[in-house]
Amino acid sequence: MQNPPAIVPPTTESILTYTLPSGKEIYISEQPSVLVSYGTTGLRTWEASLLATEWLLQGDVQRKSVLELGAGTGLAGILAAKRGAYVTATDGSDTVVTKLRENYHRNGVWAETRVLRWGEQDEILERKWDLVIGADVTYDRDVCLDLAKTYGLALRNGGVGIVAATVRNEDTLEAFVRECGMKRLLCTPLTIESQNLDITMIPGWDCMKGVFFCSSALSMRLFRIIARQVH
Repeated sequence: MQNPPAIVPPTTESILTYTLPSGKEIYISEQPSVLVSYGTTGLRTWEASLLATEWLLQGDVQRKSVLELGAGTGLAGILAAKRGAYVTATDGSDTVVTKLRENYHRNGVWAETRVLRWGEQDEILERKWDLVIGADVTYDRDVCLDLAKTYGLALRNGGVGIVAATVRNEDTLEAFVRECGMKRLLCTPLTIESQNLDITMIPGWDCMKGVFFCSSALSMRLFRIIARQVH
């Protein structure tokens, strides 16, 4: 009789390996079976982060300044840094920022990492950014106003914003697009061809495969955001 697989506690940290089309790999330490830990959702890589990473793979970010909002485990920003971008990775949780810094170090790239709370004034939003990215940041209707405000502040000197969203609730996504309009931001949908990333995890991947990363139950969308010109 075959023994059942070992039970993996939801807070167990694993190293996920994300293999790029070039064959290079990104290593992310995270808690892939947990939804919320230490009061934050940023200790695992969410599905829309994969979509944001796919988008980054299809463009040139060499020597571009990139601000990541709600960076979480840092997958998208680490890829951008590996491709030559100057990355500033932010999150609203001190715990997440500490883990984020460790993941950058693990992959041999550097970024400025710091706490940034949406909706608040911050000197970092006064800088000129070529690209402002956020993945799975439209998770709750209550954050949409502050998130749109932060995009508005970050893009007021030009640049392009990207939001990769898992559609858990159409009303929430519509609320974010509406708030962007109120902040004089133009938010338009994008389409890309994906399937460039290969993901494996050690240890315990066999007993958790398909729980989060292989699910097709929820659709994902990608948006481009720019500031409307004032005439």
